[in-house]
Amino acid sequence: MELSESLENYLLAIYEAQLENNIARVKDITELMSVKHTSAIDAIKKLKSISFVTYEKRGYVKLTQPGIIEAQKIYKNRMTIRSFLMNVLDISPFEAEELSCKMEHIKSEKLIQSMDILRNFIESNTEIKNKYKQYITNYKDKSSTFEKTLKDLKVGEKAKVLEVRGNEAIKRRLMVMGITSGIDVELLRKAPLGDPIEVLIRGYNVAIRKTEAENIILEK
Repeated sequence: MELSESLENYLLAIYEAQLENNIARVKDITELMSVKHTSAIDAIKKLKSISFVTYEKRGYVKLTQPGIIEAQKIYKNRMTIRSFLMNVLDISPFEAEELSCKMEHIKSEKLIQSMDILRNFIESNTEIKNKYKQYITNYKDKSSTFEKTLKDLKVGEKAKVLEVRGNEAIKRRLMVMGITSGIDVELLRKAPLGDPIEVLIRGYNVAIRKTEAENIILEK
C-alpha cells in the first residue's frame, strides 16, 4: 500500500520519537506533528491497519519491522535530499531542512539516487569540489550585480554609458542622438508618467523614450 504524505509524516514522527526516547507515545507524536490528539489517533489506527505499527489504547506506539523499513527509507530520502541541497546547491542548513522535509515524499528512486551520486562525485573529488565552489561564488557575485540603465537614473544624477543594447533600429536611433559607449549623461527631468525622459548629452538636451532608455547600460 502506498502511503499518503500525511501518513508518511506520522510514520517519521513515530520513528524519530523512538530514536530519541526508545518509545513513542501519542503525546510525543502530537507535539512533533503539531496536531490534535484525535488526529494523531486516527493516523495511528490507519498505520496499524496496514501493520506498520502496534498500538493499544493508552499504550505506546511501536513500529513493526515493515514500519521501520518504510520509515528508514523515507528518512534516508530526507537526509540525501538535505545533503544534496546543502553541498551541491549551496542552500542554507535551515532552508535545506525545510525543503528536504517537503521533498522526502518523492517517489522517484532514480532521482534520489542521482542526487546522491552527484553529491558523492563532487565531494570525493577535491579539485572538482573546489572549482565548483568557486564557480558558485563567482556566479552569485555576477548575478547579484545590479545592472543600472538610463531609466534607473534619478533627476539630477549623472553617469557614464557603458553599453548600448537593443535591436539595430534602436541602436541606430540612439547613435544618431550621440549616445555611445563612454559618454556622460545627466537626467534632467521626467514626464509626469515617466515617459519620455529628458537627458543632457554632449551639451544638448535629448528626449528619450523609456523603452530606449532601458537599452542604455550605465557604469556604476
